Amino acid sequence: MVPVKLELKNFMCYKDATLDLDTIHLACLSGDNGAGKSAILDALTWSLWGKARATADELIAMGEIEMQTTLEFYINEQLYRVKRYRTRKGAGQTVISFQIKSPTGDWRNISGNSQRGTQEEIVKALRMEYDTFINSAFLLQGRADEFMTRTPGERKKVLSDILGLSFYDDLETAAKEEAREAEQRRRRLDERLAELNQDLDLRPTYERQKEQAQVEYAESQLAFAKSETEFGDLQRREDELKAKDRQLNETRRTVEKDRLELAETVHSLRKTKDQIEVCQEYISRRDSIENGYKEFVTVDRELEILNQKFERFQQLINLRRSLQDTIKQAGMRLEAQQHQLTLSLKEVEELSQQLPRLEKAFETLKAETATATEAQQKLDKLKTARQEKLGENRFLGEQIKQSDKLLAEIKERADHVPHVGEACETCGTQLTEEAREKTINERRREFADQRKAGRELKERQEALQTELQTLEKDLRDLEKPAAKLAELQRRSGSLERELLQARQASDKATDYRKKLEETGHRLEKDEYCSEERAKLIQVDRESKELAYDETARQSLRVKRDSLKQFEQQKTALVDAERRIIQLQESLERETLRESRLRQNLAENEALVEKLVVEVAELPMLTARRLQASQRKEEADLKLKSSQRALWQAESNLKRCDELEEEKKVKLAALNEAANQKSVYGELAEAFGKKGLQALIIDTVLPELEDESNKLLGGMSDGRMSVRFETIRDSKKGDAIETLDLKISDEAGVRSYELFSGGEAFRVNFAVRVALSKLLARRSGAALKTLIIDEGFGSQDGSGRERLVDAIRSIEDDFERVLVITHIQELKDVFPVRIDVTKTANGSQISVN
Repeated sequence: MVPVKLELKNFMCYKDATLDLDTIHLACLSGDNGAGKSAILDALTWSLWGKARATADELIAMGEIEMQTTLEFYINEQLYRVKRYRTRKGAGQTVISFQIKSPTGDWRNISGNSQRGTQEEIVKALRMEYDTFINSAFLLQGRADEFMTRTPGERKKVLSDILGLSFYDDLETAAKEEAREAEQRRRRLDERLAELNQDLDLRPTYERQKEQAQVEYAESQLAFAKSETEFGDLQRREDELKAKDRQLNETRRTVEKDRLELAETVHSLRKTKDQIEVCQEYISRRDSIENGYKEFVTVDRELEILNQKFERFQQLINLRRSLQDTIKQAGMRLEAQQHQLTLSLKEVEELSQQLPRLEKAFETLKAETATATEAQQKLDKLKTARQEKLGENRFLGEQIKQSDKLLAEIKERADHVPHVGEACETCGTQLTEEAREKTINERRREFADQRKAGRELKERQEALQTELQTLEKDLRDLEKPAAKLAELQRRSGSLERELLQARQASDKATDYRKKLEETGHRLEKDEYCSEERAKLIQVDRESKELAYDETARQSLRVKRDSLKQFEQQKTALVDAERRIIQLQESLERETLRESRLRQNLAENEALVEKLVVEVAELPMLTARRLQASQRKEEADLKLKSSQRALWQAESNLKRCDELEEEKKVKLAALNEAANQKSVYGELAEAFGKKGLQALIIDTVLPELEDESNKLLGGMSDGRMSVRFETIRDSKKGDAIETLDLKISDEAGVRSYELFSGGEAFRVNFAVRVALSKLLARRSGAALKTLIIDEGFGSQDGSGRERLVDAIRSIEDDFERVLVITHIQELKDVFPVRIDVTKTANGSQISVN
């Protein structure tokens, strides 16, 4: 991991800052204490792992509620970007975004489905946890001895993480899981084999059950065949008798039907004979019927002619009556109209006679209304003037109040002028006798002027009140005549309507007289309903020409009624001549049918007697068939039961064969599971801490020890060295695994805590750099960055030079090396200096 660019928003002491490291290889990060140097490293670890020296909310700049860091970095020449946002709102929330730069130059999101998932993606890309980073490539301020002060087990864990030995932990876990699953399979197979052996022990029993079932099944087959034959014979005989029973019932129904049909035929035969006799009687009277019918036709024709005249005569009578009614009603309407015109004329004449009086009264009322209108107009003007005067009076009252108040204030100031020698109220200088006298005179003049102005306001108010009194008197004088205006206007409107009605009545009187004269003339001369009167004359003429005789019509009606019987007899004669041949043919057919029915009836009655005898044994046969059916069902049940027993025995034996095969498979699987358990157990032990991991650490430790001593020897003129030990004796004398560091100098081997601060830092630095180089080369984490956040302060001048030389000796092993210091003489030692300056707007970063 090689950092490229870091952007900070409200992060600790930074409000808005950007650190671009793209072209930097070795640089010194300098600044005063508290300027924010270490905060940059906190931002780096916060961006990648969400961890720093302070809590999440403590990383937010003071006075702010949210912050964000953005870090761009390379891993194996692939550019990544991680954004981490934090807010204090609510319970506090952190949001992470992880992106990768595509070949097209766009940022593509590769975040997980959750915050935890995104963090896992970042660690997966880095191939390194936070603790591994701060124990190797990151010499954090105050925590340079992080690795040295840990327990042997913790140091071994850090070294394992650096070497990527967690892969073997995963393999160990997987092998243990496989061994556990193999053991579970072995136990399940053992249990299943026990069950199989228990089931297979029953095979002899199943074989005996099969032999017994075969014997019972053969006996049941014979018994069932015998019962089935017996039942079949009885069933067939019963079916035959049931068929004859059905035939018996059908024949009985046929006999009943034939009897009914024979009775109907006999009745029809008798009826046909009677009809033939009636027809022969009409045919014998043919001549008398023909003559009577001819006379009936002649009389009927003459009566039809008179009936037509009668209908027309009745129409003319009704029309004459209708015309007379119409003429009479028209005359009555004219008389009513004449009467109404007379009444209306009298009414309008009385109304028109009032016209002169109404015109005179209207002129008088018009003059009174004009006088009242003039009084109302004057009254409105005076009311407006009164409102204006009242408003002016209120305004003068307010001015007088203000004038009195101002006058009192002036008097107060005049009475309290400072004495000679006191400070002037206006300019603050010491007041002289002359200046005091001048001030008193000025305030007296001001008082006199204000009192004069107040007096003038009061005089003006008094004059205004006099004008208001005059206005009130004029208003009272005008209110009485003006009050009559509404009543005069109402009376004027009413009188105007009466005058209009009188003038209209005069015009109507002339029209009514003309209409009354016309109506009287029409009544006198019968000049109405001329069309109806002409139709009445025509009706009277047609009635006379019709020559209708009611007596002759009634005489013909009586004669026609007496001859009416011949019309019916004529119809019956024609029908008798037409039907007699058909009736004779029908008589012959019905006679033959009667003979055939009597013969069929005799035959069917004989068949009924025969069938009754044959079906008499049907009930007894049915009872025998039911008994045979029951015996057959019992035999069938016994047959099926023995068959099921045979099938069950055969199924059990077949199941035993299948279990034998399964037993062979399970035995093979049992051996395989036991073998797998053994293999995976050995693999788990090999992948464990005491297996391959211990071998790898033992292989790497000489390299780590050589690299540490190379740096430590250079910084101590060869006086100091470090040795890693992985085995030590316990109190019981047993060898136990460990990871201890033995530090020696010219005085011999000593404990880490007994070395001075400068010496301890050299050891820390040498071991940590060796770990960083090991991490960069072996773990696959691609860590190409080294950060040193302290240590120079603990060294003397010579020690600092050696430390700088040590850094320069390893700079080619890393792509990015950052050294943090506030010591002035070291700032120019490095090719690039990153200055951190604290300002009022937060810390600022500059690259020199």
